[in-house]
Amino acid sequence: MTPGEVLRAAANIIECHGHNKGSAFAYPRMRRAGGATWEQLIEDAVAQAPVSVEGAMERAIWGKVQRFDSFRFETEKLAELIETRSYFGDWLIWTHGITNLIEWNDDPDTTSEAVTLLLRKAADDWTEPPF
Repeated sequence: MTPGEVLRAAANIIECHGHNKGSAFAYPRMRRAGGATWEQLIEDAVAQAPVSVEGAMERAIWGKVQRFDSFRFETEKLAELIETRSYFGDWLIWTHGITNLIEWNDDPDTTSEAVTLLLRKAADDWTEPPF
């Protein structure tokens, strides 16, 4: 996926599942009902819970937010994530003077609508590098 494709998918994910502040994905706040284990609840959360901007990028690439304890190292997908994070971070600086992606994501004044709008604008501005 190109950074433009990842950013557009990330915007759709946030629009569909919600925007999270403070962590890559919203941890389950429900009690274990119906015999679900904590691990099952976490697996559901990484694939369906509200996500941060970075969590949405990961979900766009891998289908779920990557967890440190089960991270799948795939060079091509990791390169897509790094390229997308770098591009979006640079794009935020150039166009809006936002210098810290995580602080911007977690700012109480940052709305999910603003996040999806900027993700889509950055996706629209993406062009393949000339090399």
